[in-house]
Amino acid sequence: MFDSADHRKYHHTYKHVKGRCVVHSGKRRHGAMDIEKGERASLIMWTKSRTFRRTEAYRERNRKGLTYGDADRVCLSYTHDPDYKNLMPKKQQYHMKRREEGQSGNETPLRTEKKWIEVCAASELLEGQSKLLKLKEENEQIAVFKYKGELFALENRCAHMGGSLCDGEIEDIGTEHLGSSDSKASDGMVICPRHYMCFNLRTGENVEGDFTMKQQVYPVRLSQDGQRIQVEVEIEVSAETMESVAIEEHPLVEVQRAPLWLCGIPNKVFATLPFALGLCSLMMAANIIFDNVLSKYLKLKFLS
Repeated sequence: MFDSADHRKYHHTYKHVKGRCVVHSGKRRHGAMDIEKGERASLIMWTKSRTFRRTEAYRERNRKGLTYGDADRVCLSYTHDPDYKNLMPKKQQYHMKRREEGQSGNETPLRTEKKWIEVCAASELLEGQSKLLKLKEENEQIAVFKYKGELFALENRCAHMGGSLCDGEIEDIGTEHLGSSDSKASDGMVICPRHYMCFNLRTGENVEGDFTMKQQVYPVRLSQDGQRIQVEVEIEVSAETMESVAIEEHPLVEVQRAPLWLCGIPNKVFATLPFALGLCSLMMAANIIFDNVLSKYLKLKFLS
């Protein structure tokens, strides 16, 4: 149940039967897979006990914070768990996965490399506007903003509940929004359209000082000719790509097999200049001797 040590541990899977409904307490962690056809209707009844909220137990729970405990990935929620991005691999984030799909946590980390990816033409991003870059393979979304003539790039999905920052308004932070964050009054901020969370365009910090919610900041630049906007992202490199790179760096060289009569001689002998000259001299001498013997033989044969 909610606030217990096993609150985020898997307990049971219910397979729906048409015509039936599931009634459960909202205090228990729950989720639902996407449906492939038809409609799904949910009736949510909120209850609030004023009597309980006046008790010392309720106040103590708020003072100490919630108990999260260990988690199975199928039970993680990006809308409720502040450690969601630390526990859930990037390629599985924001997707409801079945328990048997990648829940073991034993994935071998892949090699990554940083690359500059083009977002759009510089002329397409006007002052005070934004552009969205979606990297499907990496399951990553990047929002690029232009504010006061400068370019900024943040993770698009809001750290609060996944709203799209690319659809948010941009404005000055101002002194009233500084809070305890590392923001400056002259910095710009983007306001998430879903729940109005505000993030510094320069640092990615929540301007209200909630350090559990921070957007990733990406390096952003103009291309050398100034015509294209580019962001630097970390791309996973597959085993096939690594192998092809290794082949390019170390190409195979065809080796010719030495004659049988040369087998057994160390390779370093063949690399010496004296050996090469000696071998040539020996072959020339053998050729001269062979010619002399052959000519004498033919002369004797002719005279006889």
